[in-house]
Amino acid sequence: DCDAHAARDAVREAFALELHNHQVSRVQVIKHLSAVAAVGEGMAMTLGVPGKMFTALASAGIAIRAIAQGSSTRNITAVVDRSQLCKAMRAIHSAFTLSAVPISVGIIGVGKVGRGVIDLIRTEHERIKKELHLDLRLRLVVDVGRTLVKPERISLENFDQEWEEAKSDK
Repeated sequence: DCDAHAARDAVREAFALELHNHQVSRVQVIKHLSAVAAVGEGMAMTLGVPGKMFTALASAGIAIRAIAQGSSTRNITAVVDRSQLCKAMRAIHSAFTLSAVPISVGIIGVGKVGRGVIDLIRTEHERIKKELHLDLRLRLVVDVGRTLVKPERISLENFDQEWEEAKSDK
């Protein structure tokens, strides 16, 4: 709070004439906000980057409280409610495909088809992640008498061992 009030006082001092002449109405501290930015070398030469960022935030239902662009044209910053910061970052990452979209996968039945799907995810996971920007996460496998559930993902490398050790649901 001390830094915020010191910054407010410094801005008031810097804009004293404008405040006095009513060119600036007021300077105030607003709490619980965060800045989120898109930064990149190619931004200056790429059309539509700010629009793409703001559209992603709007589509995610995030209100933009303020906007700023750096003097180098290598970044664009939006100020959002702190409670929506993580959601804002995910929206921007998705818009620019900076991170793969997580897809939770559940397999019911570990016969030929179910085992084939597990093997396919195991062998093609990295290619799918790189080329399609999808992060397939095997989280649930169920078969007669056995269930394997993991909150994050089931290890594809150790699937056979984990499946053998899975608790019986009988």
